[in-house]
Amino acid sequence: MATTIAISGKGGSGKTTLLTIAGALLRPTRGTVRVCNTDITRMGENDLASIRREKVAFVYQSFNLLEALTALENVSLVTTQRALNGATPRERAKEMLSTLGLGQRLNSLPKQLSDGEKQRVAIARALAKNPSLMLADEPTANLDAKRGHEVME
Repeated sequence: MATTIAISGKGGSGKTTLLTIAGALLRPTRGTVRVCNTDITRMGENDLASIRREKVAFVYQSFNLLEALTALENVSLVTTQRALNGATPRERAKEMLSTLGLGQRLNSLPKQLSDGEKQRVAIARALAKNPSLMLADEPTANLDAKRGHEVME
């Protein structure tokens, strides 16, 4: 069962910083951070990288797609063995992209996609990992209302 939590606040109030700390990309100046029931506060860089790779997925408003790779390649690249359930990374990527209405855009480069399509590729990339924790910073900002609702479902 998935739990969805929304964090709202004014610009500059620390929402993105909180997500960055929760995603093991930034260390807090004080306090304790637990991700998937694991205290990550004092973990070394290799252990933090393992947490990010195996348990956490990110969706940022800036997409962070690799421009030289197709939509399919961008999603396939991050698929972990744990997420595959017998499928190949390519099959898992196709499934996620098709689920988000991008089945006809598999071989498109980011420069050939609209901002809304790029955002859906970024979301597919995160979902393809089958993460324990997904952190999304304004994941629907570049989508129309209908697509935004579909993505949140």
